[in-house]
Order: sequence, then C-alpha cells, then structure tokens
Amino acid sequence: MKKSLLLLCSIFLLSFVLNGCTQGESPVSSAVLSSAPESFSVVLTKEEISKEIVFRKTAAADGDIVLTGELIERIEAKHSQGPSPNGYDITFHLTEEGSKQLAEDSSEIVKEEQELSIWGKDGIITSAKMTEPITDGTFVLSGSYGEEEARQYMDQFAK
Repeated sequence: MKKSLLLLCSIFLLSFVLNGCTQGESPVSSAVLSSAPESFSVVLTKEEISKEIVFRKTAAADGDIVLTGELIERIEAKHSQGPSPNGYDITFHLTEEGSKQLAEDSSEIVKEEQELSIWGKDGIITSAKMTEPITDGTFVLSGSYGEEEARQYMDQFAK
C-alpha cells in the first residue's frame, strides 16, 4: 500500500512539473517574482570589523585620528528609515570608550567646521561635514545609498 501511494504521489508530482513546464518558462515563475523588492541587511560584529578603519578630522590622510576600528562595536547596513525609504543607511555603534572619545572630538570638529572622514586599507572611504556633535555613541551615514553602494561600503569596513 505504501509503495503504491508513493508511486502515485511521484506520478502526480512528475505530471505536475511536466505540464507546468514549457520551453523557456518556469513552472514557478509567478511564485518567484515579487512586487516588493527584497531588502538586504548586513551586520558586522566587532570581530568582523577591520582594525584598519580610521576616523580622522578633515578629509586629509594626515588628519588627526579620532577613532579606530577597535572602538566600533558593530556596523549595520539596512533600509533607510529617513527621508529616502528606497535607500540604505549605515549605522555605527561604538564601544563605551569610542563613545566618550567621539563625543569629545566631534564637539571640536563641529566648532572648527571640519569634516569627519573614514579611512580603510585602500584609502579614504567617505567624508562628511559634521553639523552637530555625536554624543550617544551611535551615528548614521545616511546618504541615500543604493544597495550596491551600501554593500561596497560594508565590504570596505569588513576584515
């Protein structure tokens, strides 16, 4: 009985697949397509973040070092919650030591109307003018990045 039920199920499945397939078409094409694009989300933990990342005052390669990758707890890339819902934000979460250091240095950077730049092993990654100090240990790069650009940034931040 079990063998005949198994055989019957196999025949049914095979006929379903064969009847649903025609040349150049997939039997599940409507199930694969989606009206809402899949969003990606990437999180780098402290162990996955490159120790070569350096945050500097100004966009100059010899600018004073504000932070290093060792003071970052994690970095997240996910869909933006801000004014560009189709873009991606990259959020940095600092260690307690990193939070204190950035709170002090970012106040100075704002007063001096300087930029904060992020450097990796291959040179400058990004730079932005700071308009207010970062005092809570979390900051966001929200440049309305597309998925590919956000992925490239995350690759540069990873070991």
